[in-house]
Amino acid sequence: MQLTQAVLKELLHYDPETGAFERKLRPSRRHPTHRRVPSGFTDDRGYVIICLAGKYYKAHRIAVLWMTGDWPLDQVDHIDGNKSNNRWTNLREATNSQNQANTSARKNNSVGLKGAHRAAGGRWTSRICVNGSRHFLGLHDTPEEAHAAYAAAAARLQPDFWRV
Repeated sequence: MQLTQAVLKELLHYDPETGAFERKLRPSRRHPTHRRVPSGFTDDRGYVIICLAGKYYKAHRIAVLWMTGDWPLDQVDHIDGNKSNNRWTNLREATNSQNQANTSARKNNSVGLKGAHRAAGGRWTSRICVNGSRHFLGLHDTPEEAHAAYAAAAARLQPDFWRV
């Protein structure tokens, strides 16, 4: 089955204000009227997943299909960084580079400052990658200086998507 906007709207209801999806249930003897029940579960990475006709979809991707009639061309970014917040105003299509710009510091970052990395000799380095191109941002005496260099470059190179 090809999941189209028409098929999707037959199976689910989406509330753009809350980001919630509800499965549409047909009337039965026990429940003689149409009704809706919440749909989906949150996976271990924080994304809402919905199963339709035996296939699993991320809710933010089917929200784009529901609202626009087209599948997203690349990725869908959660503006606030909350992977389970699928309100329409919180979603935007993005490239991988834009989506990565809107992330916080990685969990294995020892100082918790995005863009700051320990260099040889006790100094700190910073770099940023935009559209597959790495930009070296220099050596710094402190992790805060390295992070500041990253933040300035991110604001210049990815102004609508950067998060520090």
